[in-house]
Amino acid sequence: MIKYISQDVKTAIDDYKSPFTRVKVQLNPQKLGEVDLTIVQRGKNLHVNISSNNAAINTLALNSNELRAQLNNSG
Repeated sequence: MIKYISQDVKTAIDDYKSPFTRVKVQLNPQKLGEVDLTIVQRGKNLHVNISSNNAAINTLALNSNELRAQLNNSG
């Protein structure tokens, strides 16, 4: 599940095009419900915010190291 979320996050970041400074993507991973992903550019940095229901947030928090590793591995 985290692998698929990280792939969707990577795709959203790869598809991010300047001069847009905000992109909003809705992910629908199985059993998690809706997850909102917001990407904001501040200077040279991209900030990613993930919001969802409590169950999804808890699942993502418990697996945050795996999510981070997946994102790092995908560049």
